[in-house]
Amino acid sequence: MKIVKTLDIPADYFYTKVIDSVIYDIKEQTGQQLPVTRLEGFEYKNNSPVAVAQK
Repeated sequence: MKIVKTLDIPADYFYTKVIDSVIYDIKEQTGQQLPVTRLEGFEYKNNSPVAVAQK
């Protein structure tokens, strides 16, 4: 599925919100509060945004 939407916001604002969401998901699933520099190695499992695991 492909969804196209034009957002009237700066790219860095959008990027920050996506990263904040990823950090929140990791904390909810693992209990770890990680900085952006430690996100490598995590992935969403089974196309579900609530199942985050470390590779």
